[in-house]
Amino acid sequence: MHNVQRTALSTTAIMPDAMAAVAPVPFAPTGAPASATAGAEDMMTLAAACAFFGGDRPLNPSTLYRGIKAKRYPPPVRVGPNSSRWLRSECHAARRKLIEARDVDTPVAGAAAPARASATSAVPPRARRPFAVDGP
Repeated sequence: MHNVQRTALSTTAIMPDAMAAVAPVPFAPTGAPASATAGAEDMMTLAAACAFFGGDRPLNPSTLYRGIKAKRYPPPVRVGPNSSRWLRSECHAARRKLIEARDVDTPVAGAAAPARASATSAVPPRARRPFAVDGP
């Protein structure tokens, strides 16, 4: 159709100083040192928190939220109306607590207690009701 020669122009080749001026700068409130505030590397998304606690097979978000309700995992920090993040330090502490509980064989808060086998507490299973079929 048209004989138009297209050339690729890099914005950094045209305006290297202008691109450097819009580079992201870490947020630090006025008067507070940058080390005193939690940076982006100290906060984890839902996916990162699930991967952190799940390892090779990340937890399902529902499992993470059930663990939060059971006090097994730390609650998220609300960073916006529809955004939550987890503090990396709290996640490390919770994982350390899970490992210590495993090593000591004490149940973690919210974990199900082991079932006890007792002859007096054994309840027979409910009898199945026959399936009613309508018709002749």
